[in-house]
Amino acid sequence: MIPNSPGVPHAAFLPTRLPTRQAPLTAWLGMLLMALSLLCSPLANAEEYPEIDWVDLLPADDLEALENRPDFINNIAEGSAADLDGSAPADDLNLDQQAAWQRYDAALKSTRTRPEFDGRKVKIPGFVVPLEFDEQQNVSEFFLVPFFGACIHVPPPPPNQIIHVVLSAPYQMASIADPVWLTGTVRLQQTANDLGASAYSLDVKTIKPYYD
Repeated sequence: MIPNSPGVPHAAFLPTRLPTRQAPLTAWLGMLLMALSLLCSPLANAEEYPEIDWVDLLPADDLEALENRPDFINNIAEGSAADLDGSAPADDLNLDQQAAWQRYDAALKSTRTRPEFDGRKVKIPGFVVPLEFDEQQNVSEFFLVPFFGACIHVPPPPPNQIIHVVLSAPYQMASIADPVWLTGTVRLQQTANDLGASAYSLDVKTIKPYYD
């Protein structure tokens, strides 16, 4: 008995997570199974593959250039030659405008990466641009992109905003307009083909619809 606590056994004051010496082995096994279930839970998976934003993959100066798009681009008529081919918007730019355009244009074509992401496990959403697929829309190789675009007002993503993916097993797409979630390990690896170029690749762990 504990002094001044008549009728209360010592075992009642032991922490509930620590079994007494006489506790059955099943108590320890139960605690072990609980720990294993927590490790396999969605929370543990989220911690292993933390979600990132696409802009996290951009070097700081590329991000700054893209966020500060030159104002004179807004004056370009949609459907014009400068709009469709992404060429310099005008020949009569002053020196400051030319410098701003050069920085912006370089960022649109940048293959520069962030080395700290090499080997990092991530979760990222995006749209699929199929490279290898069959008639049933089973995709085995693709570019993952943050959006679709094809003019100077909404230019295609730069290579350091495109991720090349080769799947170990094909994934059936209901529609390429539907975004997906990917988890996997990032690699600093450049890929180029007729559809575009990427500065990153991803060793995919899981792929699933974005809206699930």
